[in-house]
Order: sequence, then C-alpha cells, then structure tokens
Amino acid sequence: MVDSIPASQEPVSLERTPKESNLEEQPADVIPVSPVSLVSPTIASPSLPDFTQGEARLFLDICSGATRPLSAAILAQQGNVLSFDILLDKRMDLLNDQSYEQILRICSSGQVAYGAASPSCAHYSRLKLHRPGPKALRTPEALDGVPGLNSMELLQVQESFMMLFRTITCLTLVFQAGGHAHLEQPPSAMSWLEECVKSFLVLISAWCTVISACEYGKSWYKQWMFASSWQQISTLGCLCSHPYGSHTSLVGTRSESGEYLSRQTACYPPALAEAFANLVSPLVNQQSRDFKWDDIAQIPPRKDIFQPPFGQEDGGACIPTQTGV
Repeated sequence: MVDSIPASQEPVSLERTPKESNLEEQPADVIPVSPVSLVSPTIASPSLPDFTQGEARLFLDICSGATRPLSAAILAQQGNVLSFDILLDKRMDLLNDQSYEQILRICSSGQVAYGAASPSCAHYSRLKLHRPGPKALRTPEALDGVPGLNSMELLQVQESFMMLFRTITCLTLVFQAGGHAHLEQPPSAMSWLEECVKSFLVLISAWCTVISACEYGKSWYKQWMFASSWQQISTLGCLCSHPYGSHTSLVGTRSESGEYLSRQTACYPPALAEAFANLVSPLVNQQSRDFKWDDIAQIPPRKDIFQPPFGQEDGGACIPTQTGV
C-alpha cells in the first residue's frame, strides 16, 4: 500500500470529487491516492548514462508477459530489449537457480539502462480478500501464509515470495550498476508490505506513480503503480476522472472463458506502453536488437579503466637503448 512506503514529503495533492474521496465507494483494487508520491531521497539516483560514450545498452523487461507490451513498444522505437519471462522461454524461470544466476549477471553487467519488473501479484492481491473469488492464501497480517494451509498452498505462498524477492534483487543490481529500474504492482497489493520491497524503495529513492487504466483506453476499475528510480516516469501518473459505476468491476468477475477478469488486466494497454516507450527508449541504444536467451552471452559486462581487475606493467620487458657506449 502507498501509505506503507516511507515518505518525507507530502504527495502532490490533486482535486478529487467527493466520490473519489470516499473509500467505501471504491472497488478493492483502487486506492484514491495522488499519482505521484516521493520517497525520502536518502540516496541519490544514478546519473543518466553518457549516450555519446555508448554506456546505455538495453531495456530489461523481467516478467514481461507473453505479449510483452513494454518491450514491443520500445522495439517499435528502435531500442534494444531483453524480455525475460517463462511464457517466452521455459529457460527464463526466476525460480530456476541456473536461470536466476544468468539474469543476475546481466543485471550487474552495467549494460542495462533501464530495468522493469512486474512479477505476478496473484497471491498478493487484496481482491482475494473479498468474496466471491479465489481463496486468499495470505493477508496483510499473515504475509507468510494464513493458518491452516495445506502443503500445496504453502508452496504457492513461498514461491510467490521467492519470485518477488528475486525480482527485487535483480532490480537492485541494475540500479547499483548505474541503470534505472522500477517495480510495478497494483497500489493495493500486499507485496508493498514485504520488507525487501520497502528497503528497495528507500534505496532507489522511488517515485511512486499511480496510473489508472481508464485514462489509457481501458474501462476497468484498475490501477498500476510504478515505483521507479527515474523521476520522468511520474509523468505517466493519472487518476480516474469518471463517475463511480462507469467501469467494469474486477472483483470476482469472470470472462466468457471462465477466467477471472482481473488476470487479463495484467497486460498494459497499448497507449500506456507507447507512452512509457517514449520516455525510456532514448536511454537505450537504437539498434532494434531483440535479445533472446541464446544471445545473452553477447552481453558482456561493461568495464572502465578504474574498475578491477587492473592491468600491471613493471617494465621488466623494456630494455632502454643507450648511445655513445
């Protein structure tokens, strides 16, 4: 939740209608908050890459989804991307230790100009706390799992945390290697309550930007929150300006196929993906390179002359020339 994120500055106040101010009239997935709130800037964000020196390399899209809307939008603007999702390649599995080690190498290489991550919030969603709907396996008071879970349910809780924790580790390495990064989850998701997430937000001095789906062409009661180290992402923020009852509720609603409608909202609208790409694509090299898993060996670490290991020259092979002898 937004109010769980430490902040030293008040969020930007926006004029809201009485219905927007009434929590009881809002669906569970929507919190009437300002689109931008600033976490205390305890640590400065990394400076923008020097594009003339070729420091910015690619956009890393972790948990991109099968349609990978952000990656596709940046590719359309000639940017370099690496999309990482098990739906694209079974080897792209964050829960697989070998795959995880490989993506950590990429994240720490200094070749990622911007890293984005949107791990599934299925078991962190507050929608499950409302009936009808799937069984809630955790609550804000029991993030490690509610009492009485069977072994399979407890495994789901553990794996969802491991996915979130490893995602945060990847984004932290991107930031510490000189890139920018963001984590995306619904603003009401319980994932914001995890200590690893709160520590990450403080580390990157996150700009927490709330985005309403209806302002990007989708008639859903749905919001996303991008917690980014880059202030420019805050320009995407917007709140719903429509009267209550104007959009489709996602609480317990199923599609014609029987799938819960909330699952379909995980894919960003094209308008939002394009607006995001307009901001981020200038940070990456303009080569339209779509890296696949078999290509990752071609992404070597970037090393400057002040990073170890250092070359040494003792002059032992240099024989001075003497004249007049």
